[in-house]
Amino acid sequence: MNYIIETNLGIVFVYVVYLLFLQHENDFTSQRRWLLTGIVCALVVPLIEIQTASNSGPVALSTLVLPEATVTLHSSAPLNIMMIVYLAVGFIVAVPLLFHAFKIYWLSKNQSGTYKGDYYIIETNENRPSWSFFRLIYIGRANELSDEDKDLVLKHEMLHGRLLHSLDMILITVLCIVFWFNPILWFYRRTMAKVHEFEVDATIAQQAGAENYSLLLAKTALSRNGFLLAHHFNQSFILKRINMINMIKSKVSNWKLGGLVTIVVIYFAVIACTEPLSENNATTEKDIDRTGEVFTIVEKGALPTKGITAFYEELGNLLEYPEQARKMGVEGKVFVEFIVNKDGRLSDFKVLKGIGAGCDNAALEAMRKINPWIGATHEGTPVRQRMVLPITFKLDD
Repeated sequence: MNYIIETNLGIVFVYVVYLLFLQHENDFTSQRRWLLTGIVCALVVPLIEIQTASNSGPVALSTLVLPEATVTLHSSAPLNIMMIVYLAVGFIVAVPLLFHAFKIYWLSKNQSGTYKGDYYIIETNENRPSWSFFRLIYIGRANELSDEDKDLVLKHEMLHGRLLHSLDMILITVLCIVFWFNPILWFYRRTMAKVHEFEVDATIAQQAGAENYSLLLAKTALSRNGFLLAHHFNQSFILKRINMINMIKSKVSNWKLGGLVTIVVIYFAVIACTEPLSENNATTEKDIDRTGEVFTIVEKGALPTKGITAFYEELGNLLEYPEQARKMGVEGKVFVEFIVNKDGRLSDFKVLKGIGAGCDNAALEAMRKINPWIGATHEGTPVRQRMVLPITFKLDD
């Protein structure tokens, strides 16, 4: 669940930055790179964890790590219902997209066409617009196009194929299905499709001449065909495309790109970093004896008074699966560091690495209630010993 939240926040952040600083630029290749790189970063960065330095004591590698404890909760009916609803809505969203994908596949297999290099070209005299999907090109109302106009249409759609624009659309369409609850993704998808058209228009108009190409766009301005995964030569924003074609092109300034990249890098770096929560700082009783060195490896280590098995049973009775984590479906491992003092009492509880959603606090609260242990000794002298306990939170299927 944390991954889903961070991913969608990253998508929203990248899109907002685009709207504020890049949407009015006419360097469409840079716009596409920004939108595509933003999507990839939003998907990948939440999977990366950068541990931040902590000045609150040794980390787990310099600490005795105990066998992990597990707290398990069977999935409740409400959670199952939520999952069913989520999948049902996702399926409803996917149906029209899958239907259009099937139509594209059916056309490629059942309508005759000709090959031009790697491209399969289908021409029809029916009142349908032209579009492309990877190496498949469909030309509608072909009988109304002159040879010169048809050549421009082919160049336009072939350029879509060479630039792999369809791959961009598939990626964002899949995300729209998986994260159907995020409305920004649908705007993101529409924006990417427009940028694709502007990028191709700019190249073809430069080759054929802005006036001739603008005239062709005006002549072939038909209704949209509804192929949600394809690129359409005819779009409802035809006037905007013509305006973009006749606009003087300029590159996005290096200082602007550098500043925007810096902002995004800082944002995703914050997402990737995992910092100890302030509420998880060491907590101790006032009467704990803190004198003396804290040991990791000793001659006779600290032990639970009634044995390790009884300790895990005691901990299991004290641990409660947080309601927030249950509702969000959060699972994972919380590493709790603590010190066994000379008199056996436990103190200095701290989460070295947590999973949030209330699980970190639940682990701390349970450890604070554990009965005193038998303290450690080293060279015949009672000493304080630091330990780490991994506690796994798991929802059974």
